[in-house]
Amino acid sequence: MTKERKGSSGLLSKIILVFLFAVMIYCVYTIGMYLWDSYQNNKLNEELQELYRTEEGNNQDKNGIHVKFKPFLELNSDVVGWVKIQDTKIDYPVLQGKDNEYYLSRNITKETARAGSIFMDYRNEKDGEDRNTILYGHHMKDGSMFKALMGYKEKDFFIKHPGIEFDTLKKNWKWEIFSVYITDTKFDYIRTDFATEKEYEGFLKEIKERSLYDTGVKVMKEDKILTLSTCTYEFDNARFTVHAKLVEDISL
Repeated sequence: MTKERKGSSGLLSKIILVFLFAVMIYCVYTIGMYLWDSYQNNKLNEELQELYRTEEGNNQDKNGIHVKFKPFLELNSDVVGWVKIQDTKIDYPVLQGKDNEYYLSRNITKETARAGSIFMDYRNEKDGEDRNTILYGHHMKDGSMFKALMGYKEKDFFIKHPGIEFDTLKKNWKWEIFSVYITDTKFDYIRTDFATEKEYEGFLKEIKERSLYDTGVKVMKEDKILTLSTCTYEFDNARFTVHAKLVEDISL
């Protein structure tokens, strides 16, 4: 091998080593940032959960708003409630922006965060009085936000976790799950307005029939429903959807 070829070979090897080192540094940085962001998100959520639990009872202020929400509203006036599923990680404040994009990537303090927030559809009334109230949340790999909804793909999980607690600023609400399924964004499961009762009844029939299994829970046109939506990865633009009906409406 000539000196020129040896020199070229050595230079190429150095370039490859530098490139591989740069890739390694980038990967370490990316993973580190993800882990740090996940840690910060979980730490914030734990603090919020502790704050929410500190106020016992059903005390209200002069406007009828539960005092539990006072520190949250001082932090962010976009807070509209709290959602919880017993014995899961779903235990979060619910926000509502002017669109369905803002809180996809922002936490309760409006800082940028990969996990975003659990948020209500901007078209819904914040008091949750619509026929279909919709909550969105990310499917996070660390198990936070709406990741736990994936458990409902199995009926055994549903049997152990049949209900959802969703409190608005003025009411404690309990909801019973009646349908769970995988869909895509072409199906309009996030409708909030229905022209007639017959139209709403047809919508309920369709989402009930889409369920992965029979929950044994009936739903009627008189019922208000709650829809929880998150991403799933069976195919492009797949969504996992959980529907529940209002079974207990407690004015605080």
